Amino acid sequence: MTNTCYVCTNEIDMDADQFCYREHQDGTTDYRHLWHGVPGITRAIGGGGGFNGYAQTLEQAKQRAEYYINNNPYSAPEVKQGEQAVLDEVNRLESLGE
Repeated sequence: MTNTCYVCTNEIDMDADQFCYREHQDGTTDYRHLWHGVPGITRAIGGGGGFNGYAQTLEQAKQRAEYYINNNPYSAPEVKQGEQAVLDEVNRLESLGE
């Protein structure tokens, strides 16, 4: 089963890819790849290392995740856990040659 990512408009393999979703009051659901990250995290966690909005490439996603895991002293454990999930997904996709 597939759906389109609302960030990059590429298809999401719902059986293999890690993804996020948002449900609307009208009953519709939008999906995005997990690796795009959380756009508001830079405002929530102080600093930001120059990362704003959704990651547009796997390399940007990797740099952002590594920054929050290793270099941002304000990253809470749950933020690091979420960014580790992003990094794991980036590594999986890179191993597939995505």
